[in-house]
Amino acid sequence: MRFIKHGVAVSLSQPRKNGDSSVVLRVTCGGKRDDLHSGICLSPKQWNEKKGRVRHGVNVNGVPYNVLNDAIDEQVSFIHGYFNGCAMRDEEASLSDLKARFNMKFKMSASKSSDELFYLFDKFISVTSETKRWGEPMCVAVLNFLGLSLIARIGVTYALGIAFIAGILNIIPYVGPIIGEAIGVLLCMVLKYGTGVGLDVNIWVFALIVLAIMLGVQLIDNFVLQPIIYSTSIQATPLEIFIVMLITGHIGGILGMLAAIPAYTVIRVIAGRFFYDKKFVQRLMPDLEKEITK
Repeated sequence: MRFIKHGVAVSLSQPRKNGDSSVVLRVTCGGKRDDLHSGICLSPKQWNEKKGRVRHGVNVNGVPYNVLNDAIDEQVSFIHGYFNGCAMRDEEASLSDLKARFNMKFKMSASKSSDELFYLFDKFISVTSETKRWGEPMCVAVLNFLGLSLIARIGVTYALGIAFIAGILNIIPYVGPIIGEAIGVLLCMVLKYGTGVGLDVNIWVFALIVLAIMLGVQLIDNFVLQPIIYSTSIQATPLEIFIVMLITGHIGGILGMLAAIPAYTVIRVIAGRFFYDKKFVQRLMPDLEKEITK
């Protein structure tokens, strides 16, 4: 039996945009090193850097500090056990093999499958809700306002109110834009019939013009705004989002395009959670190390 010289250092990764960091186990062996992610995320104030432990009395998302420290100890023991097992069997120790075994045990464990599902759902909701919260609805409202006031000529006040309603309803996935367009067309028809505002055309022609304006805004939202805004939200390039929408549109038509962004968001979240050690995932998501754990 030969001893395999190795080391394990527990520390925090660089803070992410929200200020949190992930607990990282840096393993060294044979002049090489690799980082294993514990799956624990907390703020630097909750971490004791000298001891490499979660601070006493800290509670992270309902989990007490002692449970988190026990989880870290279990992972450190697993790493030491891997090297000791290789030594006893007189086998070569490999950091890539260790990472694969580590991820299999601590990331894909059946006992944690429900936790992983909750994580994936929470991550997906946080990404999509953050994207839909202000940026996209405001852009839709501005475009509708410009179209209704400059083309349909219903007046600034009326255009502002209808555009605001359409923008707010755009927050609701899928059906929200349709409801907004229906309400917008109906209100414009009522205004046209009651006050005579708008273009000097037949009321039904006027309704078609308003519908064309709002549908045009929706197309701009789907093909221009969403690729740009969603790409920022999930750290993807606009070209990447555009290609995804083209592929899904070719395969599934309009329904495929509607499902493109949510489906791709789920795929990125799953890839970041379970397959971040793959090179193609790291190339696709260069900031992955700061985001894969929570």
